[in-house]
Amino acid sequence: MSSFFTDTILERGKKYFEQNRVFSVNQKGEQTYTGIVLGSEAYHTKITLDEHYNVMSATCDCPYANEGHHCKHEAALYFAIEERLPKDEQQYIDINALLKRVRARSRSSYMLKREFNEEFKKYLKNIIQLNKQGNFHISNYQQVIEEFLSSNYSKDYRHEILNIMFQGYCKLLTNEHNKELTVQWLKENMKYQRYENAFSHIMSVVYLLDVEDQIAIIKEMLLNKRNPALLNTYFKIINDHHLDIKKYLDEIQIYNNNEDYIMEMIRYYMNNQQIGHAKQYYKEHI
Repeated sequence: MSSFFTDTILERGKKYFEQNRVFSVNQKGEQTYTGIVLGSEAYHTKITLDEHYNVMSATCDCPYANEGHHCKHEAALYFAIEERLPKDEQQYIDINALLKRVRARSRSSYMLKREFNEEFKKYLKNIIQLNKQGNFHISNYQQVIEEFLSSNYSKDYRHEILNIMFQGYCKLLTNEHNKELTVQWLKENMKYQRYENAFSHIMSVVYLLDVEDQIAIIKEMLLNKRNPALLNTYFKIINDHHLDIKKYLDEIQIYNNNEDYIMEMIRYYMNNQQIGHAKQYYKEHI
């Protein structure tokens, strides 16, 4: 979905959905849905999905869509559809329902942790096998992670289950389609500053992606919430792959007063025999 709508439209559509502005959602055929979205007027919207529930086409009778754009009303309808999509029981586990069941039979937080982990590991083993057979869609697992992170699972044991969850996620990154959907998911999460408590676990997944995707995701994190501690990771990936560091420095100029940024810029000039530039840059910034 992220590649179909712009980030701004996605954000506005999400707000419309959360404000309960989407009405009369109906399914027409296998993959086409219609709905009415209340904006300045009541707009009629329609979305068609592919077999993986990605948006293939969307229409709306609002003025913005009539100009050839994809609008927030269409995005709002998609969020409403997403909430209603049937979930494959083999590919999805209801974290909150599982937590409720385990709590009902657990006498201590330790027993809850042990039983919850055992149940989750069984699910994980099953979906890894489905993935090997080519019968798994990673967005199901993304939703499981999202629901866990918003659950009231014990903070004392959250790190342990997150470690299991993201180790499992790494094992699912076996094809380009899963990697592509992962890049979209992570970019959206980083843009809206979600999941800060799972940062180290998310990075374990980032490092398994193609280098340009790694850089794009980390840059999203750097630009949307100032995070100087992440700069060295950004520089290391670029330098380890012998990419043009100047290009990537120019893309994060909001850090141009940071010591690590300054040293990378000076190193760039020195390595390229631009001694005069290096001296001038040093004089201006140190």
